[in-house]
Amino acid sequence: MKNDAGQAQAGPRFGRQLDSIGLTAQSRVMASILPFIKKETVFDDATTRLMGEAFDEVCKSLRDKVQPEVVYEVIARRIIEAAKKGERDPQRLRAAGTVGLQEG
Repeated sequence: MKNDAGQAQAGPRFGRQLDSIGLTAQSRVMASILPFIKKETVFDDATTRLMGEAFDEVCKSLRDKVQPEVVYEVIARRIIEAAKKGERDPQRLRAAGTVGLQEG
């Protein structure tokens, strides 16, 4: 999904949550994935930023398709799981988020 500035964002529910806490566009990249990270899971700032960027890029690739919230949750969870296993390559994180998604 895209916001008014044409930036990728999570689905409507999570986008509203992020807007309500007044995040800037820069911090929003990192924060876009934050609603999906469990409280007991801790990542450093660089990893959280990488996950947020990967999530945003995958969401951006889906921009012309209306997706149910569960799709964004699955994408985020897959990226988070890859990061938990030590993945830090942005391309591989994006790939992890798109496993099983069909084109067209």
